[in-house]
Amino acid sequence: EMSVMAGGLLLMQIAVATAVLLPPQPPARARPAHLQPPLRSPPPQLRAAPDATAASVLFIVDGNRPSPFGATSPEPSPAWRTVATHLAGRLPDFDARLSAGVLDVSELDGWTGASGRWDMLVALGVRSAAAAPAVATMSRMTDATALVCYDCDPAVAALQRVGDYHKSPGSGLAAMAQTARTATAPWSSLAQGQRLSAQVDLLFSRHSSEDLLYAIFFVLHARTMEIKLVRHTINPTWEKGPLRNAAEFVQMTRCCGGKIFTALSDPQTKATVDLLNQCDSRDQVGSYRVI
Repeated sequence: EMSVMAGGLLLMQIAVATAVLLPPQPPARARPAHLQPPLRSPPPQLRAAPDATAASVLFIVDGNRPSPFGATSPEPSPAWRTVATHLAGRLPDFDARLSAGVLDVSELDGWTGASGRWDMLVALGVRSAAAAPAVATMSRMTDATALVCYDCDPAVAALQRVGDYHKSPGSGLAAMAQTARTATAPWSSLAQGQRLSAQVDLLFSRHSSEDLLYAIFFVLHARTMEIKLVRHTINPTWEKGPLRNAAEFVQMTRCCGGKIFTALSDPQTKATVDLLNQCDSRDQVGSYRVI
């Protein structure tokens, strides 16, 4: 399985190496009034998605703290609240079933959890270790499928999880057991959570709204509902399984074997393919930058 995945990944990226991938363009349409991004923290019960026919994201921010975003913008380092409000407004443009809200860390203590659930929590710029217990409580009470963090205090960042996978499971037997399970069962939900957590870290570190949005899409697609924008991938994956990976490998070789050999024989194209192999083929921004 590992050899099929590695070989398939190399071959399947050839088509991408010779094409220009454009960044995603959301449809130009007016947003319904009920999906407009909140300027202040919304009542959670008005924003939470009830089931897998929709998905909700709650951004938890330290509103006045500057972010590392906007390095090339006329107004660099916008506040995390500005970033989160911008992202919350863009999510429904990609899929109308998505909704989002923004909650300032100062309001965590007054949050009662009387709403239902949020599918995903995203903590941005929460630099206070004292906020960690409240964030953890919110994660439990909302039944969120994932809590991801960026630019946060280590106590908050340690709460990051995707499904049952915890980025910081603690020390001792718990950490050893999680490591053993992800290593011996890479096809499992736990191992998938590990891969998603690492992918979130990578995309968040690029400090762009498109990358951050795609990180959210990947998690929601894997854990909450199907999102067409990231449904298809030419990468061999554990989720596809050995038979489908092998079939795609054979089909690619049968249809494009000669062109693949020619591309791999050219040093510049081979170098591009090697770089593309480090990207998820659904990572359109990363692939575009490589090309």
